[in-house]
Amino acid sequence: MQKHSGKILGQSEKFQVIDCKQCEFTHITPIPTFEELESFYTHKTNFVAKNLSFKKALSKLKREQTYWKMIFSDRIHKAKFFSNYKLKKPFRILDIGSQLGLFLQTAKELNCDILGIEPSQIPYHYLRSLDLPVLNAPYEKVSLSEIGTFDFIHLSYVIEHLPDPKHLFQTAYTLLKPKGILCIEAPNDFNILQKALVTHLNKKNYWIHVPVHVNYFHFESLSKL
Repeated sequence: MQKHSGKILGQSEKFQVIDCKQCEFTHITPIPTFEELESFYTHKTNFVAKNLSFKKALSKLKREQTYWKMIFSDRIHKAKFFSNYKLKKPFRILDIGSQLGLFLQTAKELNCDILGIEPSQIPYHYLRSLDLPVLNAPYEKVSLSEIGTFDFIHLSYVIEHLPDPKHLFQTAYTLLKPKGILCIEAPNDFNILQKALVTHLNKKNYWIHVPVHVNYFHFESLSKL
């Protein structure tokens, strides 16, 4: 078992948040096992980290969908450009952690060949109701040989939830075609603004969510992965 040590940045319940010397990024300790997290995310009551109900989360997404579809569309167009995509075959996209499916919907509207992976039951059934191709499993349990390779792999607010984000990166690279693009989006935690709120306004470390958020990244630590 790997040793984890470093400066303690926060604490919640039985977990400490440490700036880990061995991993070179911030995470909680003890790190939950894969089985513990799988149970958490597949349980029907644990849909959203911020304790939003499914209906509220869906309502929020619908209010913001114009903005997010613009963002997602831009990402896809840039991925096509940087991967030197040619029009001979459909642009294959894998979305790991599909949530409520707006990224997949946007990619589908752009005539991409799409596949999503979503471990949580409630969003999975919602995505299937939208006729979106989604696998209901943690990515670790997906048969990589059966899903093929992709031009673009999209990870939006995923790596902060995983016990071993490096393993996901290694998996993603094996699934990418030559010149394929990996897009990663994660919270920028323990940033200057958050620290100022704690220091000067006596706010709590509101961004610490355990065991939902296992890892806490900033630009430098994410680039080292």
